[in-house]
Amino acid sequence: MYLLRKFFIKMGEKKYKKRELKKNDYKKSKLEFFIWIIIGIIALVYIKSNDYSKESIENTLGILVIGLIIYILSYCLKIKREFIEYEQTQIIREFKIVQQIEDKREKARDILSQIILKNRDGYDVKTWNIGKSTALLIGKNSRIKVEVDLSETGEPHLISRSHAVLNKTDKGWYLEDLNSRNGTGLERLSDSRKIKLESEPLKVQSGDKIYIGKVILLLK
Repeated sequence: MYLLRKFFIKMGEKKYKKRELKKNDYKKSKLEFFIWIIIGIIALVYIKSNDYSKESIENTLGILVIGLIIYILSYCLKIKREFIEYEQTQIIREFKIVQQIEDKREKARDILSQIILKNRDGYDVKTWNIGKSTALLIGKNSRIKVEVDLSETGEPHLISRSHAVLNKTDKGWYLEDLNSRNGTGLERLSDSRKIKLESEPLKVQSGDKIYIGKVILLLK
């Protein structure tokens, strides 16, 4: 009901704006019409007061032509100004739409559903479903429960028992290295730049890759 009400309110606002614009245009055209009538009456009075002399007629016609030229030029400038304003409005509108799409994409990328173990040829070897988890420990099977166990990978000696951790926050997922022996790397999808994690956690998104030793984990 709320969305339906919002929709009708927006439609009403659009109709009201169009109606107001039409009213303003009508008022302006009406005013211009009366101004031209007054100018015509003044011109006739001037010609009549000079007994319809050739000079008075020529002077009146000259003034009317100059006035008409000024009016046409001002009208052209007005149209040009309105066109520029319309273009600017369209650019702003398109920018906002693009920004909204980008924001939605960014929010979608903040949601992680799987961690996929990749081999050197890029094929999927194993998948861990994240589900409703808010923290995932990456390492080797030990006394501590490891959600992403890399014990059976090609070179487990390069992986620490508690190597890294993924933590979910209100702003998305963050990867943190747990003082591992060989460190943790991250390759972002956005710029394909490889980063070595230091002491500070780094935000990760769907499409990013985690490097632990020679192991590649794709976030999805």
